[in-house]
Amino acid sequence: MHLQTESRVILGKMKRRQTELREWRRLWTILGVLLCLQPMRLAAQAESLDLSTSAGRDKFNQAVKLHNEGVLLFEKQDYAVAQQKFKDALALNPDFAEAHCNYGNTLMNSGQYEEALSEFKRATELKPSLSVAWEDLGTCFQTVGKTPDAVEAYKKYLSIDPAGQHASKIRSTVALLENEIKRTSNSLVSNGPNDYLGDATQNGMTRWSPDLMPLKVYIKNGAAVPNFRPEFVDILKQAFADWSQGSSGKVTFVFTDDENSANIVCSWTNNPKEMMSSAEGGHAMVIPDAQGILKSIVILLTVNPSGAVVTEKFARRVDLHEIGHALGLLGHSKNPDDIMFSSLPPGDLDCALNERDKNTIIALYSCDPSKVASRPLDVSRLMMSGDPTSTVMRTVKLNAEASEAMKNKSFAIAVAKLEEAHKLDPSNQIINSNLGSAYANCAVIAFMLRNFPQADKYFSQALPLLEKGTNKANYLAVLKNYCSMLRLTQRASEADKISKRIKALESKN
Repeated sequence: MHLQTESRVILGKMKRRQTELREWRRLWTILGVLLCLQPMRLAAQAESLDLSTSAGRDKFNQAVKLHNEGVLLFEKQDYAVAQQKFKDALALNPDFAEAHCNYGNTLMNSGQYEEALSEFKRATELKPSLSVAWEDLGTCFQTVGKTPDAVEAYKKYLSIDPAGQHASKIRSTVALLENEIKRTSNSLVSNGPNDYLGDATQNGMTRWSPDLMPLKVYIKNGAAVPNFRPEFVDILKQAFADWSQGSSGKVTFVFTDDENSANIVCSWTNNPKEMMSSAEGGHAMVIPDAQGILKSIVILLTVNPSGAVVTEKFARRVDLHEIGHALGLLGHSKNPDDIMFSSLPPGDLDCALNERDKNTIIALYSCDPSKVASRPLDVSRLMMSGDPTSTVMRTVKLNAEASEAMKNKSFAIAVAKLEEAHKLDPSNQIINSNLGSAYANCAVIAFMLRNFPQADKYFSQALPLLEKGTNKANYLAVLKNYCSMLRLTQRASEADKISKRIKALESKN
């Protein structure tokens, strides 16, 4: 009789736990398509000029000399003088395709995008086989928000030079841009007259609860990450301050040394493969629940994907963009002047939140709660924001498929999906936590069916994963369920060991 009563108590706890797991609040939403663009610089090629006459050869030699001087100056970031060199080269020979291309790069670098487009188009007309001219044309189209034109130009590059130096990055960029086109192709939610809230919430709405303000921000020590510089921390903190000020105090922040209690966790990596795309400078992962945003994780690169040094201006723009995502601006503006535009400008230009950025975050956090609740996130559309071939996006896809399987009570499928995701990214805390929860859920079901060996196997798999996670309440609940099962199956000594671990954890809280 005692065992039957104890069994009913345990099963009650397990059913409640099963309900919690069915909700599966750790839905991983990944965002942050902020592409990094960098102009190409070309060496002169003789075949673009007519060398049949002495005058032509003289012009060619002088044009090449000026062009190559311009290339060296560009590499030294002396853009104004480089621009003049390219102009002088073109004055000698207007049909010098490479000079048109590099002149376009200097224009694009200084923010003169329409003029740069003309130069890139001229270069492709003069020399259609010049693959880098198509790449630069795509970059410029992308920078001004002409996404379909950018995709067409990039594909032309790939058709000419499928194994080229930048082919892999361009394929990744094409995948991102095509997904962006699909994601925003349906009827758009209206923007306000002075904001882009409709575009920023195209996939649904979520935000941090006012009760959580100020949001706790944990910034991991990046000293061990190659190419990390201490000033990155100051730039990041200033970006948080800018969003707080820009929101008129509707979102506020405080920095903490406790990662477990943090709402937003920021870290750095020097590995572009950890990004959604090899062409981006950072990304944000948002974990929502029924009440809003549960947690946001921001990962920033210490290296520029184009190979250039990460400047303070580059870091600032990436930081502002990714924090915007972490706050709930999950979509992208179509205006290149907005911080939530999807692409970085090619030039190393100053940036700041503009009035549209500020109005958009204020509008999001001023919305009536009923409006937010009426537009839940569409995760399938959010997943279209990344490059489907990247490890990160493959992991996201598997995680989302596992979530759907859990909702449908297909627990074996959920476990298989998460195990595959874990193999792709063994250090991913969210995947580890979800896999641990899935194992725990299977353990509960096995115990309810009195399949004690299988329950023991799943508990043993769940606990090491959950122990490493930040959700100690979840870990503690699974420990208690496991301890109860051990006592029911007459494994008192093992249960006592688990009981000591439970008491040690409870004493810390």
